[in-house]
Order: sequence, then C-alpha cells, then structure tokens
Amino acid sequence: SSSTTVPTLLFKAAEGRPGPGTPRLAVAAAGNAWIPASVYDIILNVVDGGKTAQQAIEAPRFLVGRDPLEPEVGRMQIEDRFPRWILQNLIGRGHRFQKIGRKGEVRQGYASAAVVDVEQRQVEAGTEPRRSHGAAVPDR
Repeated sequence: SSSTTVPTLLFKAAEGRPGPGTPRLAVAAAGNAWIPASVYDIILNVVDGGKTAQQAIEAPRFLVGRDPLEPEVGRMQIEDRFPRWILQNLIGRGHRFQKIGRKGEVRQGYASAAVVDVEQRQVEAGTEPRRSHGAAVPDR
C-alpha cells in the first residue's frame, strides 16, 4: 500500500524581483492514487482555465493508471459526469474505461483549495462536493 500527499502552493512571480512572489493558489486532496491527478486538474482549471476554486474542484475528473492484473494494459477511470460526446470520442479512439461516480461510490481525490487575489485583496475558497466537508475564508 502506498500513500501520496501533494499539498501544493503556487506563487505568482514578482516582476524584476527575486523570491517566490505572492501567493496565488493553495490546494490539497485526499484519496490515494487520485491525489496527484486531482491536484493537477484543479491547478490547470484555475491557472489555465480561469475557473474559480469551486468550479475547478467540481469539474469532472479522470485517472489513468495500470491494471494490477494486466500491467501491460492501461486503465482509465472516468467520472460519469463527462459529456457523452467525450466518452464516445474516447471509445472511438479505442480507449477502454470504467465509469465511476455513481451515488454512494467513494473514489475520487477529495480536494479543498483557496485562490488568492492580491490586487483585489480577496481570498476565495472551494471544497469538494463529492464528499461531506467544507472550506471557509476568514473575514479579515
């Protein structure tokens, strides 16, 4: 059995100054093999996709790994919330996957995140709808 922890802090570089810059995003997740993939998806959705922390966490996720019984075969687990056309496209390309995310199924990386907007002096939090927990931001 293995465990992965990926508490992640992203900073925006200060122009013309050395050092880490200003905080931009804090994100962490629980969920074994899903942790790195979930954290990566959330970072991409916030930084490249322009989503809020909550939108990024709520976005559907997938995990590509190896089947322990067939190590030469890749295995994809994909949430059933992806649009049908994406699933059909994957099938058309020869991908095999297991749809997950049905009610009562506990599998995905469970995340919380905070996005910092230094210019607006705001912090926005997001939390996992797939599991019962929350996030809060203090009011100064």
